[in-house]
Amino acid sequence: MLVRPPRERVLPVRAGERVRLQFVNRYSMWHPMHLHGHTYALTAGGIRKYTAIVLPNSAVEADFDAGNLGCG
Repeated sequence: MLVRPPRERVLPVRAGERVRLQFVNRYSMWHPMHLHGHTYALTAGGIRKYTAIVLPNSAVEADFDAGNLGCG
C-alpha cells in the first residue's frame, strides 16, 4: 500500500474567524479525525463535535471558529 505524505501548508487564520475545513480519509478503514483545541460543526448538521468519524475513501466538511490559536 502506497502511503502519501501529508501535504503541509500554512494557512493564516485570525482569532474569531470562521473557517471551513475538509477532513479527507484516503484509506480503506474508518478513521477518527479532530482539530486540536477546537470543537466544530459538521456542515451536514448535528451537534458540535471534538472528533468526527470519516468513512473509508470519504470526506467530511466542518466549520470552526478560530479561538485557540496556540493549539496544534
